[in-house]
Amino acid sequence: MSNPASAEPPPPQQPSQDPNRTLQLVIMMLLSVVVLLPIGGFLIYLLWRHPSLATPIATAGTVIGVILTPLVGILIAILKR
Repeated sequence: MSNPASAEPPPPQQPSQDPNRTLQLVIMMLLSVVVLLPIGGFLIYLLWRHPSLATPIATAGTVIGVILTPLVGILIAILKR
């Protein structure tokens, strides 16, 4: 008779990650960088040449950030499903 307590438990199952999903995330991150770098560079140049625009641009950036933050969170939650 074999002792059931000494039997090895089955190996834990690892969640399978879809290669397409990983590729989609990488492409999304690369596109984000490609889009955000020129915009950031343009804003730095604009603020350097016209310092009086610092307050309006900072205000617009804050509003855009407040709007985009929940949208990005929702997008990440949908992609993780």
